[in-house]
Amino acid sequence: MKVNKEGANKSVINGLSEVLRDRRGQLGLSQSELAKRAGLHRTYVSEVERATHNMTLDTLTKLADALQTTVLSLLESADQLAKSRCRPLQILLVEDNEADAHLVKRSLEQINRVTNLTIVDDGAKAMEFVNRTNEFAEAPAPDLILLDLNLPKKDGYEVLAEIKSNEDIKRIPVVILTTSSSEQDIARSYGLQANCLITKPSSQKEFQAAIAKIVDYWFAVASLPSESGHTWARGVAF
Repeated sequence: MKVNKEGANKSVINGLSEVLRDRRGQLGLSQSELAKRAGLHRTYVSEVERATHNMTLDTLTKLADALQTTVLSLLESADQLAKSRCRPLQILLVEDNEADAHLVKRSLEQINRVTNLTIVDDGAKAMEFVNRTNEFAEAPAPDLILLDLNLPKKDGYEVLAEIKSNEDIKRIPVVILTTSSSEQDIARSYGLQANCLITKPSSQKEFQAAIAKIVDYWFAVASLPSESGHTWARGVAF
């Protein structure tokens, strides 16, 4: 039996290579050490992790044993990763500056991930959205909130405080995007449990790079809880 493009979706194969690489990293193994444990050549392991070499069930079993897991677990994780990459990331942007909102929208369009961006321009609407009330009763739960501090009706501090004091929504990552570099604003934001604060870069190129790094960190590096209670680690549900 071969685990290759004839028997599995290409995205699953790519996901499997990433799952193998991540599992090896979690165990603190080099490619050479993994190859030795599995009785395989290091070049073969390198090609598998780059998804440039087909795997037989026999070699996948050897790798699973060397990584102290099972073939089924590896394949399920790869499948979940592939599915998660197809699901749009739900991002809520709370921003009343139209130019900045447009820049965030353009920045998200440049990254290699499918995103669904919702923009609200005041703090009151932001709370209605995350609580799914009034016009936002059918709104999707946001995976990430990008929050400006200077907002009408409710400022960013009030929104942040309400989110982080609500047991139902406090786990949603909130990234403060602000023009302020004030130590007082930074300290106050983290005091209210902001997950991150980023001062908006002045150039469009730097702004786009910052948005790409935010999305990459929260959805490719950090481990996040999903709405269903599963943990999402690098896009894989465990």
